[in-house]
Amino acid sequence: MLDYITSYLKSDTTPGSAGNMFWAFVYIVLIFLGLSVAVIAMNWLERKILAHMQVRLGPMRVGPHGLLQPIADALKLLIKEDIMPAEADPWVFWMAPLIVVITAFTVFIVVPFGPTHAVTDMNIGVLFMLGVSSLSVLGVVMAGWASNSHYPLMGALRSSAQMVSYEIAMGLAVISAVLMTSLNKEGVGTLSMIGIVQAQQAYERGIEVAERRGDRQAANEMRVFVKRLARAAAADQKSKED
Repeated sequence: MLDYITSYLKSDTTPGSAGNMFWAFVYIVLIFLGLSVAVIAMNWLERKILAHMQVRLGPMRVGPHGLLQPIADALKLLIKEDIMPAEADPWVFWMAPLIVVITAFTVFIVVPFGPTHAVTDMNIGVLFMLGVSSLSVLGVVMAGWASNSHYPLMGALRSSAQMVSYEIAMGLAVISAVLMTSLNKEGVGTLSMIGIVQAQQAYERGIEVAERRGDRQAANEMRVFVKRLARAAAADQKSKED
């Protein structure tokens, strides 16, 4: 057992690619805890920053400067009375929020945090990310359908149409990053998330090579292209938040 655990430490691949389920589970736990802490931190920062912008103090009572307020809010939500409509479908009503949460966390299976710091590396990582993230629309529709009422169903359909429209823009933005990976001698791109990051690093090295050769025009064109990609990604993220 100890050899099975330590054998991965010498590997240069992800736990999923190496077939080591122990380290894959460790990565999953770390990602889950990291995302949970990040959500708590962003919730606290949002409330405090908005409070100071409006000349208020914000959360101050629970913990120093209200640091424990998000945890108190989570406990309050967990112990509140669970109200379910009388004519609702119980099974679908319970499954809807679970599907939304599971799909949100499952996307991070292919998101790399380092050269080998990902749960697994798929050669269709981008398609996996887009496909799994789109399943959250199903949870929204299920929530409206399970209430067995016309008004929640209409609201769910409206929200699902809004989410699908965002996914179209997100997919077009991702295509530009995938096309960028084909700018090599072979002219072959990749859908692997780690491969996309490595291709961007190669592109940065191409800028350095162009500068060393004195070809400033080629280096500037590369910089403009990279900036356009960054602006497109930022605009897509902003539209998704709005």
